[in-house]
Amino acid sequence: RENFKEKKIVIPFNSGFDRMDESNLEGTQISKNILQLGNSIDSLSSTLDSVNVHDRQVIGKNTYLTYRNSDAYKKVETGETALPNKEQANEPLKKKSINTIDFDSLLNTYSNDEISRYVGFAANEAESSRFNIMETTQKINMQKNIRMHKVEWHRKFVLSFACLIFFFIGAPLGAIIRKGGLGMPVVVSVLLFIVYYIIDNIGYKMARDGVWEVWQGMWLSSFALFPLGVFLTYKAMNDSALFNPEAYGNFFRKILGLKKKTIYETEQSVDINTVPDLASLNANPDQIAYIQEMSVENLKDIAKNHKEYSYDEDTLQLVLSILKDKGASFFDVKVKKINYVESQSIFNAFMKNAKIAMLIYLVIILFAILSVIIKLSFIMSSLIVVAYAVFFIKSFICYFDFYRSIDKKTRKNMFGIIVGSFIFIWGFYPYLKKNIEREMIKIK
Repeated sequence: RENFKEKKIVIPFNSGFDRMDESNLEGTQISKNILQLGNSIDSLSSTLDSVNVHDRQVIGKNTYLTYRNSDAYKKVETGETALPNKEQANEPLKKKSINTIDFDSLLNTYSNDEISRYVGFAANEAESSRFNIMETTQKINMQKNIRMHKVEWHRKFVLSFACLIFFFIGAPLGAIIRKGGLGMPVVVSVLLFIVYYIIDNIGYKMARDGVWEVWQGMWLSSFALFPLGVFLTYKAMNDSALFNPEAYGNFFRKILGLKKKTIYETEQSVDINTVPDLASLNANPDQIAYIQEMSVENLKDIAKNHKEYSYDEDTLQLVLSILKDKGASFFDVKVKKINYVESQSIFNAFMKNAKIAMLIYLVIILFAILSVIIKLSFIMSSLIVVAYAVFFIKSFICYFDFYRSIDKKTRKNMFGIIVGSFIFIWGFYPYLKKNIEREMIKIK
């Protein structure tokens, strides 16, 4: 026994990065090709079959009833008897009749303690026989070696087929997502690889331990992802909006009974009296100088199509002020009409659904406390959680509809807000309400 407070284990580091000797892998399944793996599997299977035949013979001769292995029983069973003198040595052997043993009546003559003891003896004898058959002949190691060879044989085809599967997944995803940058493609790629890795490891362990057939475990990941590749390829060929959030939003609207709010884009004439003077604007001088160098036609084009050019309202205001300063004639500009009454109705719907969700949240907490004291119905608890999820989803649909009605984007951290709100809606409700009220004041 070692007693120490601190122990340092120094492992020598090979700074030369020498390759491992290939002779260490010689004879293993990793170093073999398809033909060699097939030959090894056939040879090992043939050896295992011969071992199984021998074991069956041993099991047939040596039963669990140990008294049958005694010399006296064997002589009676074969008809041999003890010969009294030499004169009878050449007489033919006569087989004596063997009385059949009735085990039920025999066990009834013993007490319960004796029966329990004899059953324990029989179990120990059976375990000892199993150990002698399986361990002494190294059958377990031989079976594992065969499985590892089969695993390596299938792996050479599984990895190649996986490349094709990921091609039929990745190419359609690139056509469906249609987003620049690395954000969404990287997230989807990592998630798919994690799913593939988990399924592949589960199948490998099942095949290695002999729980499943080797081909079932090794091809499990391909069986799981191949339908996904076919599905995504089909969707990409039909230009399906698979990753369009609006399509899923419409689906949930139909289920939850929410109407879609439409934002109308109208042509409105610019009133020259509402356009501020250029000197009154607090804009970047470099930006003002850059825009002033543009022609009147370019400025009118920017003002009329500022949404398509992804210019914000401040830039539109600066362009209109420069046009006013140049004395150019005004025209109709496309703007999105913000309806205060409609935004107010969406805000009221958000408040209503959020309050119902908070009340159900309190009921869930009450049920959780009562479940510690008394046993509650699982069906009732599940229905309450489902009701909470329904009103929670309805409240956030109204929240996004409100920002859509005022032509503004929500915050970038909305995913974290949604997750946090679902766990603890009472803590996030005041924050969401305050944001909407601030926007309502602006549009009023």
